[in-house]
Amino acid sequence: MQTKQKLRVNVQYGDKKFKLFPYDTRQEKDLLLLVNFENYTLDDALEICGLSEDIISTLSRDEKVFLLLKYRSISVGDDISFKFSCSHCGTANDNILTIGDMVIPPKEKQEYVIDKFKKITDENLQEFLTFNIDDIELDEYSKIFKEVQNSITTFNFSFPVTCQKCKNDNIIDLDKTDDFIIDNMTDESLSSLYKLYNDLVYYSNYTKQDIDTMYPFERQILISLLNKTREETNK
Repeated sequence: MQTKQKLRVNVQYGDKKFKLFPYDTRQEKDLLLLVNFENYTLDDALEICGLSEDIISTLSRDEKVFLLLKYRSISVGDDISFKFSCSHCGTANDNILTIGDMVIPPKEKQEYVIDKFKKITDENLQEFLTFNIDDIELDEYSKIFKEVQNSITTFNFSFPVTCQKCKNDNIIDLDKTDDFIIDNMTDESLSSLYKLYNDLVYYSNYTKQDIDTMYPFERQILISLLNKTREETNK
């Protein structure tokens, strides 16, 4: 039996490079099952997607969120079905959020700055510096802080969604809780996923093993074609 050639997407930010592979249906199901456990983290979701513990242990939280959303994007698509209440008119919306560019590269690069790929604060400023912050004068602090801000990679997880009623934009932040991020890794629920299994096995003679190796976007194309064929057959 010929082995399926896996797709690969190269991702780079700062000095970091990753080779990401879209997750398949089996992994998608594991992500759905993950939320049934009481204690789980972004690390667990990244392991399911295929990253090793060694790599995960080196990542900041912002990097973990970015990579999970990137996995979601290359496996399912950039569009996320999203429910929200408009902050302008209060209307409940069932809308589509489109993931855009998430990496904001440095504006400049200072030799004394270490890019930690996370948000800078007064408390963690020392982590970004190659020298002891206690050695600088107080009036230099603001200047150093600004230069560090301009020299590090940051991530944007906030995207606009337009209210269907008042047409105003609402800004949705995808980096809320671990639950929220992992819940949006797929558009499926366990029940809808097993219905897809049933339809493809029953109507198209695929085996469960065949479906498990399909990418979510690949499976959705097949389901769409199957539904179209069934509609034409029933005419």
